[in-house]
Amino acid sequence: MMDIGYAFRIAQPTVSKLIRQCCTTLWDVLCNKVLMKPQTENWISIANEFNMKWNFPNCVGSIDSKHVVHQAFANSGYTNYNYKGTHSIILLAVCDASYCFTLVDIGAPGRCSDGGVFRNCSCGKQIINKTINFSNAIEIDDENGPISYCVVANEAFPLLTNVMRPYPGRSKGNLPEDQTIFNYR
Repeated sequence: MMDIGYAFRIAQPTVSKLIRQCCTTLWDVLCNKVLMKPQTENWISIANEFNMKWNFPNCVGSIDSKHVVHQAFANSGYTNYNYKGTHSIILLAVCDASYCFTLVDIGAPGRCSDGGVFRNCSCGKQIINKTINFSNAIEIDDENGPISYCVVANEAFPLLTNVMRPYPGRSKGNLPEDQTIFNYR
């Protein structure tokens, strides 16, 4: 921000306000064009793409978070101080089979865990409460019965009927073959 201020001969607080206004305007204009509406038809389309590309039936997305490192905000204390020893905010996102964002939550404090951000953000609450318009469970073969539509996640997220995560203990290498294959997929 200081470089921009010097380049355009404006004060740093003005630069900060302009950046915030620009980002807000970009979000207001582009979010409905870039992010999908959480409707049943869209989830089914994503699930078909996951099945075609990754051979994972009824998967409607992959969820994870990323710490966006920043300089400590004034008077913020340890709110954004994370386990990596830096200050950050968290971007939580669900992506489709082509790695495109479908749902995002931006701005959780860096001290929060992935599971905590998921539990407290609006898209996470909708997934947990099953109000996000996933399609009803369908049968994928003759042996297993109906399988729920789900998002895949890592170990930091809770195991729910619509959130699939790997079997624990994969780092020790002592999982049965079927669980090892599941975790690989």
